Amino acid sequence: MLTEIKIKNLKPKQTEYTISDTNGLSLRVLPTGRKIFQYRYHLPGQRNRGRRFTYGQWPDLSLAEARALHREAVKKVRQGIDLNLEKRVAATQAAQRKTVLDSFGLYDTEYISRLRKPKEKRRLLAPMLKSIGPLHLESVTRENIVAVLAPIRKAEKLTTANRSLTAMRAFFSYCVESGWMPNNPVDGITRRLAGGVEKPRERFLSESEIRTFWCGLESSNVPEAMQAALRLLLLTGARAGELCGAEWVEIDFENRIWTIPAIRTKTQVENVVPLTDLAAEYFLNLKERARGIQWVLPLRNESGPIAAVRPVQALVKAEHFELEPFTAHDLRRTCSTWLYELGVRPDVAERVLGHAVKGVSRHYNHSVMLNEKRAALNLWAEKILQIAAAEKVISIRREA
Repeated sequence: MLTEIKIKNLKPKQTEYTISDTNGLSLRVLPTGRKIFQYRYHLPGQRNRGRRFTYGQWPDLSLAEARALHREAVKKVRQGIDLNLEKRVAATQAAQRKTVLDSFGLYDTEYISRLRKPKEKRRLLAPMLKSIGPLHLESVTRENIVAVLAPIRKAEKLTTANRSLTAMRAFFSYCVESGWMPNNPVDGITRRLAGGVEKPRERFLSESEIRTFWCGLESSNVPEAMQAALRLLLLTGARAGELCGAEWVEIDFENRIWTIPAIRTKTQVENVVPLTDLAAEYFLNLKERARGIQWVLPLRNESGPIAAVRPVQALVKAEHFELEPFTAHDLRRTCSTWLYELGVRPDVAERVLGHAVKGVSRHYNHSVMLNEKRAALNLWAEKILQIAAAEKVISIRREA
């Protein structure tokens, strides 16, 4: 049987799993960490146990409350009442009193505001609110969703269209789970209709491009602090958001370590980045400019850290490079590509980049591989200096 303490201690796994309570009541634990009370039932005279009825999410719904709801639900099933059908009818009635805009307010409070990047999620859902915000939930159709995506697609912002589709799917799923509408109008709409299948970028810098970039920074119009930031992105392979949001408490100069907290990584797992002498030097230069401010790269008014888009903007405005356009993330891809080219083991390279560990090793190998990562980044820093100092360079061979 379940207890509140047992539920609290349940940890998410790679796939969802279920813990039984009593009389058909169980708790479904999702990989995201959500814990949902449910009832797997069948109506009298039917053998199908595939019907699932959800009561709510813990801890918003306590175990005692879930058991009370379950006792009433069991009585209804014994009377031949289909719980999901009853819920859909009730949802339709409730939806008449809720508009998309009304529902979004609750969704924002309960979900979006808790995200690491809430502004991005609100931006993706803004076209929906503008287009169909006044509509009642039960009247929203697939045609409405397609109409929301059409202007974004027409503007050829295909990646944004795909992400908006995903954001709308999550929003309307929340509305269905909350009992405000019977079905998700986004179901059945694929990315092919939104922005299409996105082709992953493959841009990275060759030896000659690395030399032009590295040596050209000092004579470019890029501000000094941003020059150091761009060099650090290439040296460490960190994501722009990880560096731009960094605080000095994360930097251990004595042990030459940068600890990126889980709350600021894409994988939500802490990443320990060894600092080479060269990387530590650029961090020290930034610290001297910080004048006691807590952020590594503060805003001009010192009210917070700079936005992750700033390195991209700096590269767009940069002069004297005369290179094929590249982004801050392409610097990360360059680091990754060259680590493999330099013979670094794939598992070490993936750890350096802070990628999610896949397979069985995800659960059993918790080593940060600090020494191996330090050796890999030292090798990469030496290669950069070698490239920058060379008079003649040979481009890295790209696969056909």
